[in-house]
Amino acid sequence: GLAVDGNFVYLATERNNTSKYGSFGESRLYIGQFKPVEDNKGVAPTVSITSPANGASVIQGATLGVTVSATDDVAVAVVGFLVNGVQVATKTAPPYTFTTVVPTGVASLTLGATASDLGGNIGTAANVVLQVIPDPLTTVTGRVLDKTNTPVAGATVTVFTQTATSGADGTFQISGVATVKGQIVASAVVTVAGKKLTGRSAAKDPVAAGITAVGDIVVASINAVGYFASNDAAPITKAGLTGTLISNLATADLSLFDMLFYNNSSNSTPGIVTDNKAKIQAFVQNGGIFIFHDRHVATTAAVLPGAPGTFVRDFGDDANIDIIDNTTLVTNGPGGVITNTSLDNGNSSSHGYIVGNSVPVGAKGILSRTDPTRFVTYSYPFGAGFVIYSTIPLDFYLSGTSALQINMQNYAANVIAYGANLR
Repeated sequence: GLAVDGNFVYLATERNNTSKYGSFGESRLYIGQFKPVEDNKGVAPTVSITSPANGASVIQGATLGVTVSATDDVAVAVVGFLVNGVQVATKTAPPYTFTTVVPTGVASLTLGATASDLGGNIGTAANVVLQVIPDPLTTVTGRVLDKTNTPVAGATVTVFTQTATSGADGTFQISGVATVKGQIVASAVVTVAGKKLTGRSAAKDPVAAGITAVGDIVVASINAVGYFASNDAAPITKAGLTGTLISNLATADLSLFDMLFYNNSSNSTPGIVTDNKAKIQAFVQNGGIFIFHDRHVATTAAVLPGAPGTFVRDFGDDANIDIIDNTTLVTNGPGGVITNTSLDNGNSSSHGYIVGNSVPVGAKGILSRTDPTRFVTYSYPFGAGFVIYSTIPLDFYLSGTSALQINMQNYAANVIAYGANLR
């Protein structure tokens, strides 16, 4: 056994031998002390702000990244970051990067930095003064089509909180859209012959003071769901959708499906996902919904589309699942209402978690461990589609009649309905 703190290292050892004459052994505890680091020459650290550049222009309300460089003759102990003379953050190890939101209603912004060493010597960086300008905004344009590439008129198109209606040729235009809220994604919804059709554009970087063209939005109804095991069919039906068994993903025509519902029944990397990663990625990229409940967790980041975040296989808090977003169909859908206790106390109700601050832009955490930053179920956009991922071993619960199994089956139907509603 090995343990380390700021001053000591502790090592517990055991040596033993067993034979026909009996057994013997010994154990020992070793304690080692680190040689103290001294900084007594009075040399202050050298510190500077390397980004952004002095005099640069930044937009009101934008998230601003700041990079600080700091060195010392012995060691830098802490770097402080200042906004308008007030320290707002510190870091004790490189990289010394910080973020701040550019305030509104000001003409300039002053950034500063300090660095302290182990001897208490302090270095101060030259201030960086930035010019603050109003958001130049952007105009979002695109076109709404159906699956036959026919223009769709009368669709409601939404970007953030602003909306427009597509014209006879399917085109739309939304002016005055903020450029500081991240990538631009336009969603469209329209009812045709009593059926709700939805779709999303690809994500585009905003073009400040210009035109942000998001391209075509293909609207369609979510109905056809591909699944891979017989127990997967019931929650699809409960969600009001049509399920079709896919016996061979490699040869299946995924253009026939709006959603894929896959539950990994193995405590190892799922070959069906690994071997068909490119096919699944293209399916989601083109507007499909991929729902994946996973037993393995450990290697998930390598098989999901895009950069899904950091995954940890862990059973330290596996019998507790909490709600962190109570506004989705996951917690109140066709399967009924899910509460903080509905999915608890199972046979390993979750096999790990997703690190909340590692997920991509636009991701939504829905369920978590006791720690709300450890996601159990979350969704994230990829291309024109979505991925819904969970560390719940759902395959175990989709048969049986115990209270927990019934709750899990209701949860499964809600997740499928949530996926259909994302489009």
